[in-house]
Amino acid sequence: MQRPAQVTASRTPAPVQAARVLLTAVAISHLVVPLVMGLKQNTLLAQIAIQQPDFGAAEVARSATIAVTSRATLLSMAFSVVSWSSSPS
Repeated sequence: MQRPAQVTASRTPAPVQAARVLLTAVAISHLVVPLVMGLKQNTLLAQIAIQQPDFGAAEVARSATIAVTSRATLLSMAFSVVSWSSSPS
């Protein structure tokens, strides 16, 4: 007679679950931050133009691009450090 295979439930350790949650948050932020910054780009352009009246249209646009890229890079690095430091060894 054959014995039925025993099914064992494997639980995912809490640190792994926490790491997955953090990685999901990072993924969502990578989608949301550029979207929000893109939607606010006109406001950013206006703020730069007001603060730098000597800038031409090309310089204002270039400054806005640099600001968006810098902010996205900064956030990406911050979330990466948090995810890495929270991941199980």
